[in-house]
Amino acid sequence: MDKKDLIKDYFVGFFAGIYGGLVVLFADKILPLLCWWTALCFLLFVLVMFFMGFIALRFVIIFAGDN
Repeated sequence: MDKKDLIKDYFVGFFAGIYGGLVVLFADKILPLLCWWTALCFLLFVLVMFFMGFIALRFVIIFAGDN
């Protein structure tokens, strides 16, 4: 797996997480059990995981070198 595949897979997962958060947000209209702060917390969790993963990804790229 090269760097481009790793970054592509990571961004696909990131945007899938955002899509999942939006689904939870709009599911509030259908299911009153879910509320907007549930989706907000989920989106914040996804963003935090994204930035933590991005920092880790940068270290992997730096230490792996340009192979």
